Amino acid sequence: MRDTGCPPFLEVLSCLSCIILSLAMIGWLLLWLPAWNVQVISLEVWVFFLAFGVIVVYSFMRLIQGLFPLWLRAGPGGSVMVKVLEIDAVGE
Repeated sequence: MRDTGCPPFLEVLSCLSCIILSLAMIGWLLLWLPAWNVQVISLEVWVFFLAFGVIVVYSFMRLIQGLFPLWLRAGPGGSVMVKVLEIDAVGE
């Protein structure tokens, strides 16, 4: 089978499941907070919010990096638009 450059299915699935479960846990924490009074919210809740937020951001960045590797590459050759223009120039 030909290599498509896509990340393995289990890696994509694990990133998506981390994002979904972390967002569900943040929602569950929000359900139990009393009326958004910042003085009532304990330190543990803030730590969990931060931890789940970091997990969501990290998983999202890994997913984007795996599915769209050219978007994060620096330099003039990393732009998708440059690649499209190169393909158009070769075809002429």
